[in-house]
Amino acid sequence: MRWLVAFHLVGVVLWMGSLMALSRVMGFHTREPPSVRPRFSFVEERLDLFAAVPGGILTLLTGLAMLWMEPVGWFAVAHWLHVKLVMVVGIAGFHAALMRKHRRIARERADQELGRAFVGAAHGTLGLLLIAVIILAVVRPY
Repeated sequence: MRWLVAFHLVGVVLWMGSLMALSRVMGFHTREPPSVRPRFSFVEERLDLFAAVPGGILTLLTGLAMLWMEPVGWFAVAHWLHVKLVMVVGIAGFHAALMRKHRRIARERADQELGRAFVGAAHGTLGLLLIAVIILAVVRPY
């Protein structure tokens, strides 16, 4: 079980760290001149494919394995975990939304004006979700 927890934490750090970095890079992307935007798209794609996706997969697989190892009936009374899983679904939703935004930006003309409100909001929301998930996992308040 300790190995699962260790790899779960590695996955969380990889997934969340890359999502936080991705949202920051996308924020910078929107403010840069058109000549350097393709380079930002390249970095964003690499962050997603080689860090965020593997981290998310590792997090989800090890989390499911840990759930499977718990005694029968435990999940029904672990109310803190229900809230945590809703937040994890929210994080996965933000991941998907960031990728849609990245692909849209990569397709647009380089000289087109890009809005950065969404990526700024995503960055802050992801940080708050990460803090809440950590508190729920450690404190298990209910």
